[in-house]
Amino acid sequence: MGEVTVVGADDGRTFRQFVEFPYRHYRNDPYWAPPLRIAQKDLLNKKKHPFYAHADMRNFLALQNGEVVGRISAILDRNQFEPDSVGFFRLSRDG
Repeated sequence: MGEVTVVGADDGRTFRQFVEFPYRHYRNDPYWAPPLRIAQKDLLNKKKHPFYAHADMRNFLALQNGEVVGRISAILDRNQFEPDSVGFFRLSRDG
């Protein structure tokens, strides 16, 4: 099977792999309605999206034998309406 390693999706190449993973992974699933790629890139754009004015995010890829087999984002939301910072993981089967 091979060992799974986790790497940050910090540069242009790994960020593209992060965005593209669900499109490749679910391409043959007749029930998957892919979101627009531009919308996904806008959602993840830390310089443009207003969410990141009070939140930080790091994206990671899971690699097995050099192939992307999963992805995850770690998000720290310093929500302006809550007294404490909140961190959460979004892990889903949809990529």
